[in-house]
Amino acid sequence: MSSNPFDLKFRELAAILFKEWWKIAIVFLLPMAAAVGWSYTIRPYYTATSDLLVESGREFQVRPDPGQAIVSVPYVTKREIINSEIAIMTSTDVIGSVIDEVGLARIYPDMAGRQPGESTADLGIRRFGGDFKALPVEQSNVIRISYSNPNREIAIEVLKVVIELYQRKHAAMYSVQQDAFLDQQTQNYKARLDEINRQLTLLKSANAIFDVSAQRAKLIDERSAVVGLIEQLQNASRAAQAQIAALRSELGPTDPRLAGSGDGGASDALSAKWRMLDLELLAEKFRQQELSSRTTEIEEIDQQLRKIENGARSVDDLEREKRALEDLFRTYRTRFEEARVTNEELEKRNMVSVRVMQQPYAGTEHAGPRRTLFGVAGVVIGLLAAAGMLIYLLVFRESLISAESVERLIGVPVLASVRTQ
Repeated sequence: MSSNPFDLKFRELAAILFKEWWKIAIVFLLPMAAAVGWSYTIRPYYTATSDLLVESGREFQVRPDPGQAIVSVPYVTKREIINSEIAIMTSTDVIGSVIDEVGLARIYPDMAGRQPGESTADLGIRRFGGDFKALPVEQSNVIRISYSNPNREIAIEVLKVVIELYQRKHAAMYSVQQDAFLDQQTQNYKARLDEINRQLTLLKSANAIFDVSAQRAKLIDERSAVVGLIEQLQNASRAAQAQIAALRSELGPTDPRLAGSGDGGASDALSAKWRMLDLELLAEKFRQQELSSRTTEIEEIDQQLRKIENGARSVDDLEREKRALEDLFRTYRTRFEEARVTNEELEKRNMVSVRVMQQPYAGTEHAGPRRTLFGVAGVVIGLLAAAGMLIYLLVFRESLISAESVERLIGVPVLASVRTQ
């Protein structure tokens, strides 16, 4: 004996549908009528649309810092750029600014009677977010934006304001931080350059360095002249030493002026030679003093040369650092000026990398609600509800609706059936 309620024949199913048709019809018609009726409660609206083209502008280009070697440049995909622009466009700041500029009472007149406050502003932002859409167009650099409102002129005006405020926000997001960083770096390098120049001035003053090459050449010339003079003095000293030795050998150890005796003529000749010896000794003494003085002068010149050389090395180090800082300063100043000019262009044109392909436009016919779609949705829901009712009648029905049902359940042929009125 089979007791499966779903093991039905076509006649049994037809009998159930014929007997319970009104229940199934009601279950089918109610969702469809509710969906179609709901569509008539929605106020007709217009939809304004516009297309924006995202180009590869300067603000999207990765630029390394001066003096840094970069192995690889960070890669930003087209999808990431477009998603970032959509996030800026749909941000609470932009939506709130649009509502403030156009006016909440003009956009949503039904909210004009509400008391102004934070809850009303939040409600307006949430409602605006449901009416405003920004979606990327597949396989392109285009963002399609749309806004729906019961008033066609308001829909177009709101979309124009959205584009304008989004462009301002874009310019602000890609300019302020870069300007501040470049300006700060430029000022830092300028301060370091001023410090280097101060150190150079102090170092040159302390070491009496003005023109290293000229000063070095002058000192070397002076040293050469002194060395030549010393050589002359040494040669004269050697000649004088030889003459003194010859006079001493000739005169002997006794000075006739001290003895006070002897031949007058011979004595005068000897006295003259002794006076010549005295003069040679005195001259030699002066030559030795001059040699000592000139040697000291050589040492002083050598000391000045060492001082200049040491100072020159320090000056060279500072000059190299100064040249590097000047290069960095010029580079950052140039980049700052470029960024400033770019920002001025952004402010004047509002956008350099996002252009409006299609100005906001709304058709003269209502864009919605689409009652056909509501009707189709009602039919689908009604069919599902009717199928559910049919299953319910099959599973939970307490009476048998046909002779075939009796035969299927008890397994015995039915010979006759009696129909009551």
